[in-house]
Amino acid sequence: MSITGFETLTDAAELLLRCCQPNSFQNPIVIHTSELSKHSSQPTSTDAPADDDLQIPGGPILCKAKAKDEYWPAYLLNYLGLRRPKSETSAFNPASLSEKYYLVQFFDGTSAEVPRSFFFTSIESDFRTIKVGRIYTTEMKYKQFLPKLISILPDVDAVLAGEASDDSVRRRHQEFLQNQGEGRFQPHEDIIYGQYSDHLLYEVAAFLTDRYFKRAGPLVGPIDPRIFQLSENQKLAYISDVILPEVLVLVTIKDVVQDASTPVLNPRAAALNSLKTPDIVDLVKRLRGCA
Repeated sequence: MSITGFETLTDAAELLLRCCQPNSFQNPIVIHTSELSKHSSQPTSTDAPADDDLQIPGGPILCKAKAKDEYWPAYLLNYLGLRRPKSETSAFNPASLSEKYYLVQFFDGTSAEVPRSFFFTSIESDFRTIKVGRIYTTEMKYKQFLPKLISILPDVDAVLAGEASDDSVRRRHQEFLQNQGEGRFQPHEDIIYGQYSDHLLYEVAAFLTDRYFKRAGPLVGPIDPRIFQLSENQKLAYISDVILPEVLVLVTIKDVVQDASTPVLNPRAAALNSLKTPDIVDLVKRLRGCA
């Protein structure tokens, strides 16, 4: 797992040579927020603004779902305003009559509406010292990713033919081949590899290199002939800087469309946003100095 949740690997040789050790994480813990929902608070006023020190949306926090729960990595999603908690003691405790509430999303995808007293931000000292629940996560394996990769190969073939469906990908293809004679192509700053491990990226890049440059089989269309004029290092750079990022986008587009309960207006934008979202567990570890 990467420190920030995603990595920008611009050195193709390094990409194909590096294999990180597999992570030892297991199945994810599911945080149950049903009890919190049963005792949900009632809104009283939204006049009071959110705390100035909070990053909304997206701020990393350590949060508990219930008053006596453990703390877990989460994101701040939205400010909900002042609320009056539903509890037996509220009527006898004026201090508990209203508190700022926030919508948060935990690392396992569950969300909850919690009072400000339920979480710590990265600028608070308790963020680094509070005990955090034991977390087990899983890392996608190559054998799980391979069927997804095979399903989008016709679209990948189109990229190498210079006929990608997305304009920006076609431009990237053209720019690489036009500039390769003047030195190594400078990758775009928006190249992202999501939360996939270095080991998985290596395996996928090796598969693509083998398919297109070593054991070329039947393709949907002809490959741009300029690709075969590239040096070995330039071919590796083309895979890592042009093809591999688009493979991840195409796979994520399929996942986004399949998982959506309603039609997605812009699947590509949704996929890019998903790939850019850092892994909250890794981010919190880094902020706590545990990475």
